[in-house]
Amino acid sequence: MAASLVNVYYTRPVLPDVYRVLACLYEKEIEFELVDMHVGQQMPLDFLKLQSNGRASVPAFEDGSTFLLESRNICRYASEKYQGHGNRYLLGRDLLERGSIEQWLKTEEHSFNPPSLELVFHLAFDPLDQPLLAQSEQALARVLDVYEHRLRESKYLAGDDFTLADLSHLPNSHYIANSEQWGCLFESRKNVLRWWETVSCRPSWAKVVRMLSEFEASNGSTAEEIVSATAKVSHSGRSSTRALLVPQSSTIWLKNGSKKTPTKSTAAQAPSMVATVKNGSKSPNSKTEPENVGEDKTRSHHGVPSSSTASGTTKQAS
Repeated sequence: MAASLVNVYYTRPVLPDVYRVLACLYEKEIEFELVDMHVGQQMPLDFLKLQSNGRASVPAFEDGSTFLLESRNICRYASEKYQGHGNRYLLGRDLLERGSIEQWLKTEEHSFNPPSLELVFHLAFDPLDQPLLAQSEQALARVLDVYEHRLRESKYLAGDDFTLADLSHLPNSHYIANSEQWGCLFESRKNVLRWWETVSCRPSWAKVVRMLSEFEASNGSTAEEIVSATAKVSHSGRSSTRALLVPQSSTIWLKNGSKKTPTKSTAAQAPSMVATVKNGSKSPNSKTEPENVGEDKTRSHHGVPSSSTASGTTKQAS
């Protein structure tokens, strides 16, 4: 059974939150069409409704005309709506596994994302305030220490299956693990490194990285410019019929039920891309365990079905 087509509207530069959503769509084998809003396309009416109060980051839930925001919720939505497609277990097999996944998603959002995003900013800009930079590095090191302990017990964060708990880490980890300055944070932790090498080789993520290269080639944006736009990100969202990612400088709009069938082109056809990062000296890692970082020992003993290629079409609006 083929998944319904969804449209993904974006503007330049393309933000890491968008990568998270695209990785999920590829995992779920959901066909999508990319529409470049930067080249003249009118904003969707639903997006304009969301903007009517003058804020791009207001929380919203859509049931008819109501919206929810945040890219992780878009991923939850796609995983639930298309549960039978592609990777069926991104949200687990039962309530116990779902609880573990949600716990690690919260850890990623509240403990991993803040310090890792600061380091990503540092890779894209001139050096940040050194005390803040050191604080962020130490905070990320503490989180990775917890991950290292957890990953001694299971292949992935929430168990022995690849889930949204792992997928959500991909955008920031991509830049940090490939940087000369902070690659040591991953390399010095055997289990974290094994985990990262496994998740970053997922076909879904490889397609996103290649697509990023295609964006750069067509838009003239460097990896640093793309990363730097995250400084202006508001959050994104989902609903029963639409999902919106609404950062101040980029938009992703998923609209289900479209009857239009685009000419398909797979992201795998795009050239390879290596993130552009600044060189820097390696810093010692802190080994102090962070506060409020959850750990769950729930395991799954079933393999993840292999993901076949999900196709994506890119079009420019006239």
